[in-house]
Amino acid sequence: MGLKTIIKVSGSQQGTTFHENEKSLRDYLSRFFPDAYKNFSRHPILVLERCLKGDVDGYRILSTTHSETLPFYISEDCKISDGKVYVSNAVKNTTNNHISNGYTVVNQAGKQLYPKLKENQESALDKYIRESFGVKYKFIKQKTK
Repeated sequence: MGLKTIIKVSGSQQGTTFHENEKSLRDYLSRFFPDAYKNFSRHPILVLERCLKGDVDGYRILSTTHSETLPFYISEDCKISDGKVYVSNAVKNTTNNHISNGYTVVNQAGKQLYPKLKENQESALDKYIRESFGVKYKFIKQKTK
């Protein structure tokens, strides 16, 4: 009996994949970021979402909802002007597209461009993966009255 964390990856024009460990997720993302940048028609967006998978009392569990998601925008450049975030994509001949401040912006190599990282600061992706796969679950059966 037990559940483990998996990460659901979904994005515009990409479909959905599930990853049960950090290596699988990182391998997928290293292939995904450059492909999304080059091929997504307008919005190279990716969302990571924590899910649970496993067996509890003989029931297969797959939870696909969690309040903590990590949305990404893939861009070659990111600028901040008047508190607004602007991204560019030379392949699609788009420059200075305004996006929501709620996105983490990464380049094709997965390097975080926004929010700017301070020296020795962990990227949003690294932190999300560490916190997601580092969670352990323990279940205790209790009798109810």
